[in-house]
Amino acid sequence: MTTSTAKPGKYLSFLIKNQLFAVPVESIWEINKIDSISPLPLSEPYIAGAINLRGKVLAVVDLSVRLQMGKTELSKNSCVIILESKVGRIGAIVDAVCSVVDLSQNEIEPPPQYDSVDTALLFSGFAKVSEQMLMILDVASALSKLSIPTETHDAKAS
Repeated sequence: MTTSTAKPGKYLSFLIKNQLFAVPVESIWEINKIDSISPLPLSEPYIAGAINLRGKVLAVVDLSVRLQMGKTELSKNSCVIILESKVGRIGAIVDAVCSVVDLSQNEIEPPPQYDSVDTALLFSGFAKVSEQMLMILDVASALSKLSIPTETHDAKAS
C-alpha cells in the first residue's frame, strides 16, 4: 500500500488539460503571465524553452508534456509558475492558476499504486476539492530527474 507524502498545508491549485493539480505554496517562487518563451534546440520534448526573468535565463517545462498529457495550448489564462527545486528555479507552464487551498491531513489520500516507479514518484497525494480530484505533484521528484538546463545569470534582454 502506498502512503501519502503530502503534508497538511497550503497548496496552489492549477489546471492542466481541465484536470486539477497542486503544488505546495512554499515551493513557488512566483507566478508570471507568458510573454515569450525562446525555444531551446536539441532539448527534451518536455522543455518548452527558456524565459528571461529579470536578467536570468530560466528553463521552462511544459508540465502537460511531462505528465504525458500532450502539449499545452497556450491561452490568455496560461501561466508560468516559477518553482524552487533541488536544481534551482524552473518555470512550469500550466493552463490556468485556480486558487490556494488549505488541506488538512485527513483530506489528503495516498496516490494510487502505479506500475511505473517514475509515475508513482510524480504524485505525493490526492485530495477532493469542490467535488473535483486534486492531484498533488511532488515538485522534487517531478523535476529532479529531468534533463533541464540550470538557471544562468546576466541574460541579455530578449
